[in-house]
Amino acid sequence: MNLQKINQSFEAYHNLIKSPNYDGWRLWELLHQFQSNWDIDTTNFREMFDKSFAINSPLWIRDDYYPKQAMQRYIDLNDDIVRSMFKDLYNENKDIDGRISRFVYQCDEIYKLERKASQKVLPHDHSDKKMIFIYLAFRYPEVYTLHDFQSFKTYLNQIGSPKAPIASDILRYIKVSKTIGTLLKKQGGLLATLDQKLENITDGNRYPMLAVYEIYNLAR
Repeated sequence: MNLQKINQSFEAYHNLIKSPNYDGWRLWELLHQFQSNWDIDTTNFREMFDKSFAINSPLWIRDDYYPKQAMQRYIDLNDDIVRSMFKDLYNENKDIDGRISRFVYQCDEIYKLERKASQKVLPHDHSDKKMIFIYLAFRYPEVYTLHDFQSFKTYLNQIGSPKAPIASDILRYIKVSKTIGTLLKKQGGLLATLDQKLENITDGNRYPMLAVYEIYNLAR
């Protein structure tokens, strides 16, 4: 990776957030909504989940993409199973590849049960891992960012990475994202501008890892 090109991507992002039309702050609004309501041990898991994702967003509802609705159905079917799925996903003492794979597998299994009862069931839309990374990034915003493979692939090419990523290489995505996040934390002027944009939205922590996702998207 070329440090000069990485810094150029930071400069492009800084120019974006300085714009009066910048609306990327909505991502931090979604994060704040989640963190204000998420409680994995609550008695009413469905109500808690609904409140955590109460703000409509194209991140989890758009044409032919309904992962939020799928998870709501699964909670209604068996909230204990879904609760255990999230507990396993959020267990940082376990390998991240395994946690994500098990979460997708459990979604597949519940979907099979749904199909036995009715053929008219929408897919769970968790296989591309985008929604799973939303769960992870909202729970641990200092560690993870959101996931978009095409944006990531384009960004790596833009910054001069000699090796193209493959979609299944989750560990590389996380590792590179942490590296970009670490470098981003050194951009004092950029972060000061971001603080201004996020005033009255967050709990006082800007969580630069979320900005990494935005930087990837700029490359598309």
